[in-house]
Amino acid sequence: MKLIDIIKPIAEAYDPADPHILLQFFTEDGALLSHAALKRLQAGDTLAEFIAIEVSETYDAEGTNEEQTAEAARVLESAAAQLAAAAQAARDLTPGPVTS
Repeated sequence: MKLIDIIKPIAEAYDPADPHILLQFFTEDGALLSHAALKRLQAGDTLAEFIAIEVSETYDAEGTNEEQTAEAARVLESAAAQLAAAAQAARDLTPGPVTS
């Protein structure tokens, strides 16, 4: 399975109305853009960029389809758990006095 075959359905799930938001971080042949190209792109959607990088960095072209999709799901689920914990911490904040 090629990286782009994993990224396309993730992109469609991330933003069904505009999957290009995530796909813009990849070349036409499905490779992640270089670090310099990512910086020049300045796409603004840092979560989509994060997803692109995380899935790309853990992609193993030698892995089976099952291994590749399981690893993509694992890194995204791990990130989702971290984001959920951060959101809960924000909800748990007790408003205090304003400090400057």
